Amino acid sequence: GHRVKEFALEVRAGMAQREDELGDALGLQASPDGDHPELTARTVRRPQPGITPHTYDRNEDH
Repeated sequence: GHRVKEFALEVRAGMAQREDELGDALGLQASPDGDHPELTARTVRRPQPGITPHTYDRNEDH
C-alpha cells in the first residue's frame, strides 16, 4: 500500500508541474491586471429567418 501511495503522489506532482508549464505556455498564469488590450465583440449580421440568399432548388442548375 505504501508504494502505491508514493506512486500516486509522484503522479500528482508530475501532473501539477505539467499543468503549470502548460498554463505558462498558454499565458494563463498572467495577472488579470496586466497590459492586455481590451477585447470587444464584433456585431455580425445574421440572415432573417425564412429569407435565404440563394435557393437550394437543384432544378435551377440546369
